[in-house]
Amino acid sequence: MTSVDHSSRAHAQLGASSCYRWWNCPGCFRMAALVAPVASTSMYALEGTAAHQLCDMCLQSGQDAIEFIDRRIPIGTHVFIVDEEMASAVQVYLDVCREYLALEDWECLIEKRFSLDSLDPPGPMFGTADFVAVNRKLGKVVVVDFKYGKGVVVEIQDNPQLKYYALGVACALPPDVKIKDIETVVCQPRVTSKPKSATYRAIDLFKWALELIEHAKATLDPNAPCVGGPWCRSTFCPASGQCLAEADAAFASAQIEFTGKVLEGEIIEPNKLPQIARLTPQDLGRLKKNFEVLKGFMRSVDEALIKLVQHGAEDTGWKLVIEEGHRKWNESDQKQLVLDLSQKLGLQPTESQVTTVISPAQAEAKVVAKLRAAKLKAGEPINKKTAETLVKAALKALTNRPPTKPKLVNDTHESPALPARGSEFPTKLPAFIDQ
Repeated sequence: MTSVDHSSRAHAQLGASSCYRWWNCPGCFRMAALVAPVASTSMYALEGTAAHQLCDMCLQSGQDAIEFIDRRIPIGTHVFIVDEEMASAVQVYLDVCREYLALEDWECLIEKRFSLDSLDPPGPMFGTADFVAVNRKLGKVVVVDFKYGKGVVVEIQDNPQLKYYALGVACALPPDVKIKDIETVVCQPRVTSKPKSATYRAIDLFKWALELIEHAKATLDPNAPCVGGPWCRSTFCPASGQCLAEADAAFASAQIEFTGKVLEGEIIEPNKLPQIARLTPQDLGRLKKNFEVLKGFMRSVDEALIKLVQHGAEDTGWKLVIEEGHRKWNESDQKQLVLDLSQKLGLQPTESQVTTVISPAQAEAKVVAKLRAAKLKAGEPINKKTAETLVKAALKALTNRPPTKPKLVNDTHESPALPARGSEFPTKLPAFIDQ
């Protein structure tokens, strides 16, 4: 197998990654050409490309992601260094893929190219699926997609991008492969550690393909309308932040008709009623959901305005300035720096240096390697998966996963909800209370 250079991979304008956008906003390409004729790539997108490159390197070499920590991955003119966060995220995806790689009767494909030419599209419609597993006996295909981003939560059910991938993979299979079901799996480890999946009947997916082609054709209309919504920011439209339709949708999202209720039991003077109406929990919930569109638009406005001012836009009411960052040592040589602190400031080496223990993930990698080497020397070779299982069990007594602070998520999120405060106490009244 040959590793793929993700930074130079071709992308179709009517591709899967932007499907959510052009499906909902047929005028997006016309607007993008008007506002941003020169395509640009965000640092977040480049970082995601580096993470995908790491996924590919690990699958090709059979190594775990942690073994690549501190490895430099060049993407275009930028260089990303693999850190523990990236390695941990990639490992979640690797574990899902390797489950299928280890099973019999499953044919696995890495970086599977596909085209929708057989559906007679109005323009080039092609793409690349991260990982595909095919079981001819079961008539099933599994398409696994890796998402490194954490700013936008990827929903799994009826996700047009993932259905596009599934459809493309099905079209790319040999004619003798008969498919009944296609499962799409999303790994977005920086949002949730558990992969999410949705399954579609092959016949239903091909019926949906008719809708896909119609939406693709709609983008060719020179008068295709622009429609603002969450797809503007979540798929990083080049026109985001400068599109009037997006602005209208963003500000309309805050125009909610509130019920405003008086709390039960309050005694209120009649002449003060209009002033004390309060937002209900339901009002706040709707505000929270709609404000995501508004916040995303305002971030895009910031980014667009910075670029425009950088290129000489005037009379915007804003300017760019340089702020001072945090202090850094001039000396890059650690030994020399410790010596300077001792000689010039009187700090002893024990006062100027901090020693930290390696992370649980790094410890696991080191112990697994030592265990396998020791077993091999003793004539009892042990495979990597068995060694990892043993080491994980031993580390369990030394590690924990502390809970983070409570976080608001959509009520469709798979994690169980925290109990309301007070519900942890017994509701049965004590015996001494007269009922």
